Amino acid sequence: MTNDQNKTKSDFIKEKTMAEQYQPKPGTGSAFKNDNKTEDWHADWRGKVLLPDGTEHYLDIYDNISKSGVSYRSVRIGNPVANANGGQRPVQNHAPASAPVAQSVDEFEDDLPF
Repeated sequence: MTNDQNKTKSDFIKEKTMAEQYQPKPGTGSAFKNDNKTEDWHADWRGKVLLPDGTEHYLDIYDNISKSGVSYRSVRIGNPVANANGGQRPVQNHAPASAPVAQSVDEFEDDLPF
C-alpha cells in the first residue's frame, strides 16, 4: 500500500489548502522532479519562481554533465504564470510616484491657445 492509499479525503483537502495558502517571497521559488518526462529534451525538474518585480514565472531545471565529468544543473525561466483571469500577476511597485498627481481637472494648467 502506498502512502496515498492511507490518506483520507480530508487529508487531501488539508494538503491542497496548505499549498494554496503558501505565498512565496519575491526572489524565491520551488521545483519538483518531473514525473511526466517522456522525452530527453523535457526538463528534469519543474516549478515556479516569484521574481522580485512580483511576476511569477515557470521554471525548468535540467540535470547535465560537463565535458570534464562534473554534474551540474542548468535553469531556464519560462513564460509568466497566468492568473485565474488569464493575465499575469500584478507588479508590486513599492516606489513612490515621482511627481504629484492632480486631484481634479482644474489643477491642470491649460496652456492651449483655444
